Amino acid sequence: MKTKKLTFVTLLSALFITASVFAPGYARQTDKRPTKAPTGADCQAYATAAADKVKANGGTAAQQQAAYSQAKMKCQGKM
Repeated sequence: MKTKKLTFVTLLSALFITASVFAPGYARQTDKRPTKAPTGADCQAYATAAADKVKANGGTAAQQQAAYSQAKMKCQGKM
C-alpha cells in the first residue's frame, strides 16, 4: 500500500512540474535587443507623415506646421 501512495505522489508531482513548464509565459524569452535609434531621415519622414495627416483632415497650414514640428521634436528626443 505504501508503494502505491508513493507512486501516486510521484506521478502527481511530475504532473505539476510538467504543467508548470508548459504554462504560458513560464519560460518565455522576450526579445530585449536594443532597438535602433531613428535617423534624421526617419524623423523627417515621421514629421512629413504627421503633417500630411493633418492636411488630409482639413487642417490649416499653421496646424500642419505645428504637427510637423511636434513630430520632429518627439522623434529627435528618441535619438
